[in-house]
Amino acid sequence: MTTTGLAGSELTLDLQDLVERARRNPENEGARQAAIEALRSASAELDRSRDPRVAQFLADISPDAPRPVLTAAGQGGAVLSAGTVCILTGEGGVAKTGLSLAVAVGMASREQLQQANIGQGIFDAWGGKVLMATWEDQPGWTAWRARALASHLDHGNSDGPAHSALRSSVQLLDLAGRPLYGPAEGTSYSSRPVPLPGWVDLQEATASLQPNLIIIDPALAAFVGESNAASPVREFLGGLAELGKQHDAGVLLLAHSTKAARGARQNPEAIFDPGLVGGSGHWTDGARGVITLTRTDEGGYLLAVAKANYGPSRLKLSLRPVRAAGQQDQHSGAITGFEGLGKWEDSSESGGQTYDPGI
Repeated sequence: MTTTGLAGSELTLDLQDLVERARRNPENEGARQAAIEALRSASAELDRSRDPRVAQFLADISPDAPRPVLTAAGQGGAVLSAGTVCILTGEGGVAKTGLSLAVAVGMASREQLQQANIGQGIFDAWGGKVLMATWEDQPGWTAWRARALASHLDHGNSDGPAHSALRSSVQLLDLAGRPLYGPAEGTSYSSRPVPLPGWVDLQEATASLQPNLIIIDPALAAFVGESNAASPVREFLGGLAELGKQHDAGVLLLAHSTKAARGARQNPEAIFDPGLVGGSGHWTDGARGVITLTRTDEGGYLLAVAKANYGPSRLKLSLRPVRAAGQQDQHSGAITGFEGLGKWEDSSESGGQTYDPGI
């Protein structure tokens, strides 16, 4: 039997016989206790096999922030950094996937780890490969939207940089029916969550592609545990962050917003409430960044930075959807991406004090 941790550590153990005997003889207390003790021993050995951590003096640690992956265009810091998770939230059908496609195609069209503007002023991104792990949309539909967006960006040139990026730098991993993390098969919903088969698929695809960005679409199909429980949510986000850290990638996690978020149009400040992410507040607390996508009363779209641990928050930007054209096409009018309108607006009450630390 192989035990796999969220961070990828593996430990091979011969426990199958003990577990099977415990199952066949539920009243055999000796067999049951033997299986429990073996599993406890396996867990302890797995913990010991991980890299040991030692304390360091802060003065001895190189002073540096995590490498930026996505920054609000024209702003400092980062919305998403390598080795961290940023949540993109919004109500169902608001086109979160369309925005993630704009990010994916724009980033992959740029030179590896070179900064460039994408989405006509939405983000400054560090170019590189992108892995999209999806659970809900059929792969063919996502591919159609991506190609329609590439045609728009390349002005119909099938050999342009966006089309080239789709062929060489953007991969889609269809994980429908294969969640990443949750209760093991045959256990109750409230059981201790564990890595599931989809986690191994994601690890292998990430190791093969070595992306700069990993997109998880959506959170509550990848995570099938108790979304209102703090510990499993934190562990899941921590595992995604560790996967990103191992491969120097940022993780963009798409999540549905709460019902309260549907009334955000009546309250302009609501777009900056990171608590709009559905489920436990630990989704917001555990992520290093939260951005919200909403519709406006005028039929437009608004993107807001509600939380950014490595950059400014309370920023907002109007977006224009990129829609598929073609009178005869059955998908005419579908949102395939977004572009920025104007510049990011700073809605913070105070910019605070700044100084040169002289590091």
